[in-house]
Parts: sequence; C-alpha cells; structure tokens
Amino acid sequence: MSLLETLRLALSSIALQKFRALLTTLGIVIGVAAVIAMLSISEGARLESLQQIRMLGVNNVRVRSVKPIITERKKEEEANQNWIFKYGVTRQDLKHFREILPEIDCIVPLREVRKDVWAEDVKTDIKVIGTTPALVEILDYAPSAGRFLAPLDESEFRRVCVLGAEARRKLFRFRPWTGQDVRIGETYFRVVGVMEDKSTKSSGTFQIPNLNNQIFVPYATVMSVFGVVSLKGSQGKWEAVSVELDEAILRVQGEDRIVPVGRTLRRALERAHPLNDFEVVVPLELLRQSQKTQRTFTIVMASIAALSLLVGGIGIMNIMLANVAERRKEIGTRRALGARRRDILRQFLMESVMLSLLGGVAGVVLGAAGSRLIQAAAGWETVVSPIAVALAFAVATLTGIVFGTFPAIKAAAVDPIVALREE
Repeated sequence: MSLLETLRLALSSIALQKFRALLTTLGIVIGVAAVIAMLSISEGARLESLQQIRMLGVNNVRVRSVKPIITERKKEEEANQNWIFKYGVTRQDLKHFREILPEIDCIVPLREVRKDVWAEDVKTDIKVIGTTPALVEILDYAPSAGRFLAPLDESEFRRVCVLGAEARRKLFRFRPWTGQDVRIGETYFRVVGVMEDKSTKSSGTFQIPNLNNQIFVPYATVMSVFGVVSLKGSQGKWEAVSVELDEAILRVQGEDRIVPVGRTLRRALERAHPLNDFEVVVPLELLRQSQKTQRTFTIVMASIAALSLLVGGIGIMNIMLANVAERRKEIGTRRALGARRRDILRQFLMESVMLSLLGGVAGVVLGAAGSRLIQAAAGWETVVSPIAVALAFAVATLTGIVFGTFPAIKAAAVDPIVALREE
C-alpha cells in the first residue's frame, strides 16, 4: 500500500471521530503553543538586547556620575541648609584614564545643562546635553539635516545647538528651524542641525537615554556659559550642585579588552572617589548577563512545554491503544484481504503522526496569537521566527512517532483469525 493511500486512510479514520481527535490533540496544542510563545519571547528579548547594546555601543564603556547619599553634614550647613555639594567624575579623571589605559581610543564627555528650554512662551521637558563632535561617531548617530557640532564650535565657544528629532517637533512643530534660535535658560543658541530619528527603548537591564528628546551643544560652551554649578531651590531652600561630567563614553580598541578596561576603571575611580559617587557601565557585560537570564528563562519554559507535550503524547498513546482494541475487526478484515503487518503498522503510526501534526498546526496558531497578546498586555517584544515554527512541527511529529509506535506495533501484531473469531 502506497504512502498516499496510508495517509488517506489515516485522515478518514480521524474524520470519523472528530471530537475524540480534538480531545486527543489538546495536549499537543498546549505544548506546541507553549513552545512557540516561549521561543517568540526569547527571540524578541534577544533582538531587543542586541538593539540596545548597539545603542550603547558594543565597544564602549560608560562612566556616570552618581549623587551619593550623605549621612553627615556640618552643623552650620544643617542650620542654614544652604550648601554646595561637589560630586561625580571630573575632567582630571578622564586625563588619568588616558594615561593608564592606552586601549581607550576616544572619550566623549556628556554634561547635562539643568536649565529650562523654551518654545516661544512654553517651557518644554527637553534635555540639554553638552558634548563634543565625536558623539556621532561613537554612537553611530548622524544628522538628518544640517550638521552636527564641529571642532570650531568647541574651540571658539560658539553658541550653537543641534536638535534631536522629537525636540525639533516640540520646539518648531511644522515651522522651519533653519536660522532659528532656541532659548536655554536665559541664553540663546542658534540651531545648526537636526538629528535622525533614533528609536530607543529602556528596560530593567538597559537604561537607554532618549536621544530624540535632547538638544546637543558644545561642551566647552556649556562650561563657559553655565559653569559646573547648578542651582536647585524649593520652599526657600537652595542647593548648589557642582558636577563637571554627568557621563563619559569611552570607546575601547578590541572587544577582548572591554571587560578588563571596565575593571581597571572601577579600581581607579574607587581610589579617587571614596564617596562612591560614580557608576561604571560595561554594555558587553550587561549583554552577557541578559543572555544568561534568557537562557535560564528558556530552560524553564522549555521544561514546561516538554511536560505539556509529554502529557499530550501519553494522551495520543492512550487513545490509539483504545482504537486498536475497538478496531480489531477492521484490522482482521484488512489482514484477511491481504494487508501486511507493516501496512497496519504504517496506518496506525500515520494516524498518530497526523493527530500530532494537526495539534501542531493549532498550537502554532494559538502560540502566535498568544505571543501577540503578551506583547500587547506586558509590553514585551515578541518575534515568531520561521525556525520556531519549524521546530514546533518537528517536535509534534517526533511526539506522534514516539508515542504512536507502541500502539501501531500492537495493531500490527493482531492475529486476523482470532480477531475475526472474536467478532
């Protein structure tokens, strides 16, 4: 009997008992749906991590200033509650980094200007960042119109600025920006360019700044115009915070040197900053930690899916054994008409595989729908890849073969004379 004829008989047998077939495949449906959902979440997290690591820069190390918690103050400061607090990474630290670490190829300082930005008479929530022209190279971030900051802007302390894509929309909406000025605090800066739209998304593992909602001005101009002291006041009290650098991005030559450079930077800063007012972020380390967490998550989800498939496979075996007992007359008649044992074995094994594949199809549809639902409800990025679909079908087929072999052997072993006499 040909394979096509065997397939036709298997589908006919399944069609005669649709409700039983539905209940039989339920475990496979759940197992395959779990596999698809698990792989889609894992793939989405992997792609998101890769996107975020590219945003931070795979060859970069970030050093951030962190305001320490002060437990003791001078009595006169407590009485006046007016004091100047200096903390964070300094320009001298950056010079020291260059001296002790020849692997550092480029250093880009970032200094946040804590001033209001005005669009006509409306105050906005746009951040102002003082930086250098090397930022576009180190972050692979290019202007979409105009230009970015130039070395002459730094050396001549020019009052120019470049807008992020979202900042441009907030400040000018549909009006042209060319030749316009932006007021930062009480100082005006001429707009010379607009940056490309850079999609960013922060998670618990990676904190990515929204580059689109920023204005970039020359670092030298920031230090000349605004200085290192920022004033904060509320309810009659004020606090002056002195910060030279909010962050510095260091590009390292060679991926194998990134983690050692990060360790050296931490040790150097620990000696120079006893208040622990810094943070060293190595994106490559964060990526590895994220991948390790994803592997653990994948193992747990795969175990749950395997249990579901095991239950589904046992259900298929149980139903197929019941089918063998109920269809002994059919088996005996077919054997009496010339069917060989291997024909019977192939027929029942084909039925088992078809039940698994039908459950696999339903499971893929359910898993894809479930992954979209998870993305909408939890905000997680999910990606249903062709590899996941192929793997799901392969697992379903293997489940049908493994759990359908024993019932098929039992069916093939039925003695046609005994089966017909019993009937």
